[in-house]
Amino acid sequence: MELYLVFYSTHHLLRAEKALRGANLVCRLVPIPRQITSDCGMAVSFAEEDLERVQILLDRLGVAHSGIYRIGPEGVEKLR
Repeated sequence: MELYLVFYSTHHLLRAEKALRGANLVCRLVPIPRQITSDCGMAVSFAEEDLERVQILLDRLGVAHSGIYRIGPEGVEKLR
């Protein structure tokens, strides 16, 4: 399942994307799904099995994010 990493700023979004790719994690920039917010913006999507590695990397770099979300059959779930 795909997870969505949402940020406070474009600067943090691009910094996180660069760091994830540099750590050989597969990710992509996507529009924030409407189920998460109706605001216009971008998110980084990545595989759920990479969640722990992503969180460790972001914490190590001090990259602030507003949440990590999963969209499933029951709706949106904020994981962190």
